[in-house]
Amino acid sequence: MGEAKYYMKARFESAEAAQQALPRIKEFLEQMAKAESDWEKSFAPDNRTVGERFEELRTKNSSVFELLKLDKVFERKGKSDTSMNFLAGQLSSPVRDPQWKIWRDGDDIVFHGTVWHYADWEPMARAIEQLGADYAFYISDEYENPLDFI
Repeated sequence: MGEAKYYMKARFESAEAAQQALPRIKEFLEQMAKAESDWEKSFAPDNRTVGERFEELRTKNSSVFELLKLDKVFERKGKSDTSMNFLAGQLSSPVRDPQWKIWRDGDDIVFHGTVWHYADWEPMARAIEQLGADYAFYISDEYENPLDFI
């Protein structure tokens, strides 16, 4: 699977609110990276069911799984996915990119990093709203078409 650079901007009611939220957002992204690492270690099926393996991951990473609403993803896609590939892109934290960056810019918190190709950052955007942002949106260089620049 390839990689792409993703960018997110989260808007807060004020620069002060953004500054206060910055450590929480950074901690959440670090926890996501740990959850992604735990998930990668559980790729290979073993003698446990997918549900048992998912429950172990959920227990170890409860706040991330709750904020990203991964129980809903499991219900929709996961029960028969023995490799748990349904989590691909759901746990794509930019923290694992050595060149990732996060900063406050006025009322915004902005970050970017290289993550899984076709990552789904929509749940992350909603989680960051739960952490205090008025709204969050993202874009990636994944869909860039060189012909658009001609």
